[in-house]
Amino acid sequence: MRLTWDSDVVVPIPGTTILGDGRVIWRHDETVVERQLTEAGLAWVRARLDETGLLRANRSHSATIKPGATPDARGVTI
Repeated sequence: MRLTWDSDVVVPIPGTTILGDGRVIWRHDETVVERQLTEAGLAWVRARLDETGLLRANRSHSATIKPGATPDARGVTI
């Protein structure tokens, strides 16, 4: 498994990833660390996420460009 580094995408990325199977993955210095949550730990994390309401609508969140802002160019330009 290879995690995406900040320098790969030139933007901040999550420091910790929690997968549905209970794996928790994060980077410490240049080392990728992976641990496994217990069933109770995973249930606790899911319950805390559900309480926030962030993922209720469509489970898709993206950045919104502020009025007057110009986003950086992405991809190939000609």
